[in-house]
Amino acid sequence: MTENSATEEKTIEQIIAEHASATARIMTGYLDETERIRQESTPAAGTYLDRLSDQERMNLLFEQKSAKAGEVYREAFDAYATQTEAFHAAHQARVAALESRLFGVTDAAAAARAATASESELADMLDFARLSGNKALGQAAFVAAHTRGAGALVGRYFETDETARGLYQEYSQRVPQEVLALQDDVGRVVQEPDYARLMPPARARA
Repeated sequence: MTENSATEEKTIEQIIAEHASATARIMTGYLDETERIRQESTPAAGTYLDRLSDQERMNLLFEQKSAKAGEVYREAFDAYATQTEAFHAAHQARVAALESRLFGVTDAAAAARAATASESELADMLDFARLSGNKALGQAAFVAAHTRGAGALVGRYFETDETARGLYQEYSQRVPQEVLALQDDVGRVVQEPDYARLMPPARARA
């Protein structure tokens, strides 16, 4: 990955926004189409309709509407599942790119030193890196500070790598794994229609 590639790709915020927009379109289309089906009041035209009683016509109408609603549901479910899969792939790729840029320490000696350093020693490493321009040393200290949750030291690192500040802020916007796992349960969002409500209340099928 080049130095600028992490900033040229879509950000996590953009990826999330595009996913939200796409899933909203899917759900709106699904609900609108289901309501259109619900509003239908006569069976599809056929040469045999005049031979049916009123009740038989209502039964036929219910069967036809249920079949249409079921097809619309399956299409929406598949579209939502496909969109969610694409979102997870894009999100994972972006997070991996950010982790490589932020935490991919290439100086093994500096990494080993930072891993065992005290917070005071990490602060000294960051100061030395800033003054000397030793980016590898500063990054090693930053990674150690991040893994320890030492926010003050993390902020200090950005004095030596201003670009990393924005990337780190973006990294903090990543979707938690437990939320991604919930999104895999598409049926929790795209629910099968209530077939009984496809018919007018006064003529609802028992």
